[in-house]
Amino acid sequence: MIASSCCLVAVLVSAWLSLGAASVAVPAEQPKDRPSATDGPAGAEYSNAPRDAVEAWRQWKFGVLVQWNMSSFTETEIAWGRAGRRWGLEWTGTGTVPPEVYDNLYKKFKAEKFDALRLCRIYKDAGMRYALFCNKHHDGFCMWDTKLSNYKITAPECPAGRDLTKEWAEACRATGLRHGVYFSQPDWYHPDFIRSPDSQERFIKTMHGWVRELLSDYGKVDVIFFDGLGGLARNWDSAELFPMVRRLQPSIMINCRCGAYDVKDFPVNRWMQPSEDRWGKLPMARGFAGDFDTPEQTIGRMQTDRPWETCMPLQNGQWSYSSKASMKTLKQVLQTLVSVVGRDGNLMVSPALKPDGSMDPRAEELLAGCGKWLRQYGTSIYQTRGGPYYPTPFGVSTYRDDTIFVHVLHWPGDTLVLPPIQCKLVSSQLLTGGTATVRQRPDGAIEIAVPGQHRQDIDTIVVMKLDGPAKEAKPGRLALGSLATGKAVRASNVFSNSPWFAPTNAVDDDAHTRWATDFATKKAWLEVDLGEEKTVGGVMIKEDLGLVRKFEVQVKQSGQWIPVVKGQTMGEDFRKNFAPVKARHVRLVILDAAAAPQLPATLYHCNSHMVAFPGPCIWEFQVFADQ
Repeated sequence: MIASSCCLVAVLVSAWLSLGAASVAVPAEQPKDRPSATDGPAGAEYSNAPRDAVEAWRQWKFGVLVQWNMSSFTETEIAWGRAGRRWGLEWTGTGTVPPEVYDNLYKKFKAEKFDALRLCRIYKDAGMRYALFCNKHHDGFCMWDTKLSNYKITAPECPAGRDLTKEWAEACRATGLRHGVYFSQPDWYHPDFIRSPDSQERFIKTMHGWVRELLSDYGKVDVIFFDGLGGLARNWDSAELFPMVRRLQPSIMINCRCGAYDVKDFPVNRWMQPSEDRWGKLPMARGFAGDFDTPEQTIGRMQTDRPWETCMPLQNGQWSYSSKASMKTLKQVLQTLVSVVGRDGNLMVSPALKPDGSMDPRAEELLAGCGKWLRQYGTSIYQTRGGPYYPTPFGVSTYRDDTIFVHVLHWPGDTLVLPPIQCKLVSSQLLTGGTATVRQRPDGAIEIAVPGQHRQDIDTIVVMKLDGPAKEAKPGRLALGSLATGKAVRASNVFSNSPWFAPTNAVDDDAHTRWATDFATKKAWLEVDLGEEKTVGGVMIKEDLGLVRKFEVQVKQSGQWIPVVKGQTMGEDFRKNFAPVKARHVRLVILDAAAAPQLPATLYHCNSHMVAFPGPCIWEFQVFADQ
């Protein structure tokens, strides 16, 4: 996992309706075009799990990842708290615990209160369907009885002296949880890791051997979460690794962090640095994308064409246990779960364990609350797909057969208007209790009104039964009312010339896609062509990372760019009205910006998980006719 150097990005889209979102139906936006998951040298044969395994994984919805080892003694981030050289990722800096201290912590690691069965029962009661264990992190310590290293939980010097992976696998089976493996390929402890071409070849053989042990000695493994920190396919010899994984566990689900991309003739012991593909000139090719994407510590975009999973710790700030870290609230966790499932993804959270292996009581209480809520309202989560409505400021929807579950997380006013659908509303009810007035208009749009006393703080769930399959309802979207949405747009530069960060993302009315600039960019511009001269009087900007230090919004009149808004910082929700003017071209000009954080926090928003991070980023740049 990437170290949590920043707080959780805002979980939900703030209410934009105050800027005058119109009840105008527009065609539902489809997922962005993307390279095939199986393009590549051997990807077509080995990159994807059987369809039934993929569909089963989609229905798990809620899972757990236990990020824990002897590093919890330090209360710093697991692996990232270790000082010394981070081989391959030197640009990320270093930790605070000297290697001679960190690397010997296992000698006092007793894990005396680690009870895998008790923990798995807690997770099961919380409504979770799958459970992953941290078998090896970037610090190289093996939490199983490996035959390939002495740096392990069963080493004579380690007082725990137990194969905790074995206990975990048995507890998963005993409680009915799907068993998963977390495995980091990078290893800042191992003396062979990327030191030279020969040493990396030796390390790859050892690394493959570790994976072979984990997938051979512990029964059925349902999912493996590689954490390659952006390494290329050749760094791991994924062309050999993937076939081995599929032979050992034919139906296993594999994530996208084990060489999703590759560069021809790139040295096997070289790590592609953030700036190397800045201009998009390296011969990048699809490698082994696996079965699902893994946006970290943020909610992914609506994506129905390829499975995905958001992963995040329950603590704010880091994965590993810290007595000083605050905990997310029940509302935050459940609204995150709903928002993820409504975008057709899964959510995997990580409750911290103390050095002795017991769970943080705050996390245990939080998970109990999740279980209670899911026992009441899980029918709107499990065995559903995200949609058919596209996520909006009010929340999301899920569906099953002929039923849509509307999850209202933020009320825009007295009445919520949903876009027109190509099905007839047959009946409705309020799953969360109380009464609701639900009416379908002649144009197919649906109006929902719920009295204030029947609205729930976490999620008000309206159940709508249709006269046909919900997946064929084909709803439009409610337009934000922006003059810029979907218009022609161009920019001074795009991060790595990647379509993932194209300027069109800033005007697509989707707060989970963004225009990104190149690393360390200080100045940039984004220009929108409205198609014809229109009256403009307001602007909304949603910035990621908070790097901008000075900017202007300008309109083009008589061939000259005239500023209408000037500012220093934007933040995630900048809004400004100005005296109405007529213009066809409007642009956002970034005049100064800070450098990105040292740790690549922006990877949390990049499903491909490439090791790179951009300069200033804009989620949305929207222009309005008036206030």
